[in-house]
Amino acid sequence: MSGGLHLRMNGKLLLAGEYFVLDGGWSLAIPTRYGQSFDLSDDPRLAAGIHWRSVDSNGDLWFEARLDGQCRIVTATDADTAKKLEILLRGAQELGGRLPRQGISVTTRLDFPRIWGLGSSSTLVAGVARLFGVDALRLSDVSFGGSGYDVACAERRSPILYRRGPAGTEIRSIAFEPPDRRQLAFVFTGQKQDSRQAIAHYRRQPGRTVVIPQINAWVTHLARTKDTAEFENLLGALELLTARTLGLDPVARRFPDFKGTLKSLGAWGGDFILAVSAEGWEYIRRYFAHKQLDTVLTYDEMAHPGAEEP
Repeated sequence: MSGGLHLRMNGKLLLAGEYFVLDGGWSLAIPTRYGQSFDLSDDPRLAAGIHWRSVDSNGDLWFEARLDGQCRIVTATDADTAKKLEILLRGAQELGGRLPRQGISVTTRLDFPRIWGLGSSSTLVAGVARLFGVDALRLSDVSFGGSGYDVACAERRSPILYRRGPAGTEIRSIAFEPPDRRQLAFVFTGQKQDSRQAIAHYRRQPGRTVVIPQINAWVTHLARTKDTAEFENLLGALELLTARTLGLDPVARRFPDFKGTLKSLGAWGGDFILAVSAEGWEYIRRYFAHKQLDTVLTYDEMAHPGAEEP
């Protein structure tokens, strides 16, 4: 490793099946152009252990730590972040993994703002799994938990249908193409939702699994439809059924004069929403700019362009 080692993991967006994927439902997700990179190099100052540095999308160092040869924190700039990192690294060790060698420097770099919620944690899990040579989904299970769809996206370049239940994990790479990408945009709401709180709210809902067969039918249909009107109708139906099941307001209540369909993504109430309008992308951009929401990305700006698996 004298020449160093470079890895990159993709971020994610869950287009449909949010929450229900936790109970074995199908979900439709896309890897994003945005992600997190990992650079490893020998550190002559260390006989053993790791010097860990995390850099944000502005190039600013936001976290730094030193760990011993057993991946235990020695010093760190933030105790909570350090604890999570230690859990992750030691989890990789418990799965039988090991780093290429001792005495290394690791620098991670996000190329999206941390507040966007595109997977700073899932890209970290996938990157550490690759570094230690362990299965990323198993590492997710023993560290941060969750359904694992986001970790699956981190390792892929094409959209996926994903579900995980008693029978095991199914990941299908698909040739998903929205019918008319010129009518579609991803809008950042300006808020970062706490996924753990959102999941806890979902799990408190009685009878939540009853709707999964209907959710599954709509999600799998959404993944293959080529009809623009049907695409919008399915998004709207998924939004309303999810809202009713969770006892939450659909995102359209916040934007009642929007000409088109709005779909919440991921943990409701934060991060991104999907906007579709026959008025076209420029209308979507102007509409949300008027609402003081200026981060509006086209499908091609957000979605990973490659269909070939890494």
